Amino acid sequence: RLENSSTQLKEMDSRLAKQAEEFGIQLNDAEEEQKETSQALQAVRAELEAKKSQCKRLQEEVVQLKDDVTCHRDKFQNLQEEKAEESQASQALIDRLQRQVQETKELLEKERSANAATLTR
Repeated sequence: RLENSSTQLKEMDSRLAKQAEEFGIQLNDAEEEQKETSQALQAVRAELEAKKSQCKRLQEEVVQLKDDVTCHRDKFQNLQEEKAEESQASQALIDRLQRQVQETKELLEKERSANAATLTR
C-alpha cells in the first residue's frame, strides 16, 4: 500500500511538473504577447501624436489662408471702389469736356454768324 501511495505521489508529481511546465509556457507566451501589444500601442501612440501635430499645423495653415483671403478680398474691394471712383471722375471729365466742346462750337458758330453779318454789310 505504501508502494502504491508512493507511485501515486510520483505520478501526481509528474503531472504537476507537466502542468507547471505548460503554465510556464503559457505565461511566457502571454508575456511575449503583452510585450508585442505594448510595442504596437507605443507605435500607435507615436503615430497619433504625429497626426495631432500635423492636424495642428494644418489648422494654423487654414487660419493663415483665411487671413490671406480676407486681406486679398479687402484689397480687391478697395481696388474696385477706386476703379469706380476713377470711372466716375473720368466720366465727369468727359462730360465737362463735351460741354466745353459744345460751348466752343456754339461760340464759333456765333462768331461765324457775326463775321458773316459784318461781311454782308
